[in-house]
Amino acid sequence: MCIDSCVGFTGPFEVLDVCPKCSQPRYHPGTTKGRRQFPTIPIGPIVQALYGSEETAAMMHYLENMTEKILKCADENGGQINEYTDTACGQDSLNAWRTGKIKKGDIAIQISLDGAQLYRDKESDCWMFIYIFHNLAPDSRYTKRFVIPGSFFGGPGKPKHYDSVMHPALYHIAALQNEGLRYWDASTKSYITRSTPFVSLATADGPAMTNMTGMVGHSGKFGCRLYCGLPGRRRDGDGHYFPLLQKPDNYSVAGCDHPDVTFKDLAQYRENCDTRYQTNLRQLIAAENPSQYNNLRLSTGLCKQTLFSGLRHAIGIPNIFVMDLMHLTALNDPDLLLGLWRGTIKCYPPDTKDSWDWKVLVGKVWEAHGKTVAMATPYLPSSFGRVPRNPAEKINSGYKAWEYLLYLFGLGPALFRSILPEKYWLNFCKLARVFTFFHILDLKQFGLGLSLAMLSGQWRRQLETLETKYAKTRTHMLTLRSEEFVGWTRRI
Repeated sequence: MCIDSCVGFTGPFEVLDVCPKCSQPRYHPGTTKGRRQFPTIPIGPIVQALYGSEETAAMMHYLENMTEKILKCADENGGQINEYTDTACGQDSLNAWRTGKIKKGDIAIQISLDGAQLYRDKESDCWMFIYIFHNLAPDSRYTKRFVIPGSFFGGPGKPKHYDSVMHPALYHIAALQNEGLRYWDASTKSYITRSTPFVSLATADGPAMTNMTGMVGHSGKFGCRLYCGLPGRRRDGDGHYFPLLQKPDNYSVAGCDHPDVTFKDLAQYRENCDTRYQTNLRQLIAAENPSQYNNLRLSTGLCKQTLFSGLRHAIGIPNIFVMDLMHLTALNDPDLLLGLWRGTIKCYPPDTKDSWDWKVLVGKVWEAHGKTVAMATPYLPSSFGRVPRNPAEKINSGYKAWEYLLYLFGLGPALFRSILPEKYWLNFCKLARVFTFFHILDLKQFGLGLSLAMLSGQWRRQLETLETKYAKTRTHMLTLRSEEFVGWTRRI
């Protein structure tokens, strides 16, 4: 790969001698030895090793056994499932089993891409993707033993062409899909003569997901990562779009002045996403010049074709790309809510922070609140994960996901009751209840319906009404996408 991590010399870049991004030479002078390499771990031998052990081979039969039970339950209850416990309950997964896209002996794979800083006080960024096998039960598949690295590529610069570094791994998967994978199942003492790796999910955080999906990302006009058809709204003169459902007063920004969006509208925006994606992609690919491409990029929410579209056996595009619940609940939402309550979020004139009646976590109130959070430590079970530190002192010092979850949605409903004005506190409690439901392992049908109604019907519209008050200078205060939850729940 490029010495500066720009691209991997794979696919169409395989014949190049210099980096197409920075013009750095590929080889050491006078040799054909690459200046830098990145490893790719083929998934085929990994699968064969898993099934070669009698213990792990038996564990790998979880998915087909679970799916059989779910389909039986659905057939006996008019298509309804009593509870949602795993990805096996997903509508797309069940449809794949019913139609024969995935069958017994096949391997359900999740590919997850992310970056990491290896040392806290040292420039040590690197990027990697991993394989997660959904043939295994949830209590096994996410353990270190079974999370398999697919590839990793060091920094300090991040890759500028992710397709080129993911190409070898996806090429290998595509080859196995075309030719089949043979393995010995030690638990049944039999040969599986043709198994197909089936890519069920492709996951990443927001920035990395745009590189995987070929979509414009959260700041685009059509920024939903599930590719729903809801257009965003922006301030006049600003290119960043936000998922504002209600039209602000005296608002006339071209292309964004559509009427208020209701809960019923959200469901309609999620219909026929795959058909709309394919239609829009064909239009984008057919662009004849940069100007036409830029216009289509804005109107379709697409930048390019995703490399995952080359896989024959997968959930399908765009459904293969799913939500990122961890960053949503443990980073994005806390950042927005605390930014509002502390008054640190940007304010655009003629709006003034003095008019923000929700700005209450300031000065001595914020300091006292932080001490109260720290005082709760002895009362939190150790099984809950990392207890939240004093946010007034540590919020900018690597506050962890577990800390945000316990602080905001565990302790928050009680601690904020005497601080937030009642209307904001009641609204926040609805969000806390929704996120509590979505973190339950065994989610009942009732809980799913209640969460969806509260998030999309009550909480979101109340939040817009309370905090934006239909002001066009406050469109940036709504970064939470309830339409993604509608799409997520409709697909399970």
